[in-house]
Amino acid sequence: MTQGFFVNSANCYGCKSCQVACANEKVLTPGVFIRRVREVEKAGGHAFVSMACNHCAMPACVANCPQGALEKDADTGLVSRDEEKCIGCGTCVKSCPYEVPVV
Repeated sequence: MTQGFFVNSANCYGCKSCQVACANEKVLTPGVFIRRVREVEKAGGHAFVSMACNHCAMPACVANCPQGALEKDADTGLVSRDEEKCIGCGTCVKSCPYEVPVV
């Protein structure tokens, strides 16, 4: 079962409340965010997009991690990171089409 997070981007004005609320809910270290709000340029201006790990069906971050620190749970469909194996190389970020691998 793959899980998701619904955001109506038409109503987003970049306040980053969702980013802070997610970090608060997950009890993350201050300054660490799973959800990120990004500003993107578009014709005639800009827009904001709230992004996080999409727990893809075939996650590129899992396939490309040189340490095997990321794995997708067969039962829940969630991607997780083993902090003990992670060396912080950033390959997962580069591999992810959204640049938002699981933290």
